[in-house]
Amino acid sequence: MTKITFILLLGILISCSESETCGINLPAANSKDCDSPVIDTIGQMSTAFYLKNISQRIESESSFSNPTTKHELSFYVNNTIVSCQKYRTPYLMAPKMIDSLGNVIWEYIPPYDSIQMISCFILNCSSKNQQIQISDGKLIAIQEALGKDNKWAPIECFEFSGCGNSYSDIIISPGDFLEVPIYKYSGELETKLRLKIQSNGHIYYSNEYSGKINAKQLIKRELHFGESYLGNKNGY
Repeated sequence: MTKITFILLLGILISCSESETCGINLPAANSKDCDSPVIDTIGQMSTAFYLKNISQRIESESSFSNPTTKHELSFYVNNTIVSCQKYRTPYLMAPKMIDSLGNVIWEYIPPYDSIQMISCFILNCSSKNQQIQISDGKLIAIQEALGKDNKWAPIECFEFSGCGNSYSDIIISPGDFLEVPIYKYSGELETKLRLKIQSNGHIYYSNEYSGKINAKQLIKRELHFGESYLGNKNGY
């Protein structure tokens, strides 16, 4: 199969050798400060983890795609690589606000103009082409956190599209990786986190990494139509 390279507006899908992670060199931690705010939310948000501005989406060839096969991909989150990302949307939950009496204000607050993100790398450590499913350019993924009961719980949900044309696969060649920025949170609870990824009906997990959240993010909320914590029997 012809090797496909995806040109990124902010970077390139790069072939590498020598690395800290399964033989692939990854970018070093950022030295440039990011002055955008860290998300401070008292509830769970729906994720929008876009692959780094891919200029085109190419569906994998039908002869390669096999939903019954769990592909050999690794997911590595580096919480020391912090970037600022423009993100103005009314669907992003506003930061919590406290009035003079100490009550939480739930009224509408203008959304963030930009937020801090950390990097997830999707690595192909195998000797064959691998694929990852995306939805409208987004990685199908949520973050989970380790609660005080020492059990993993979702702190985000993913909203699936009802349009079949929203879904496609990106081929990652051997030794290549894709970078996906994911939300960075602040809060009073310091704990371990991991990324849960769904691709063609299969579930993957990243490495564990340290982070801060608000404890109420561990409380599951009533999901709206199309939203999911991933991994249900029907795949949604």
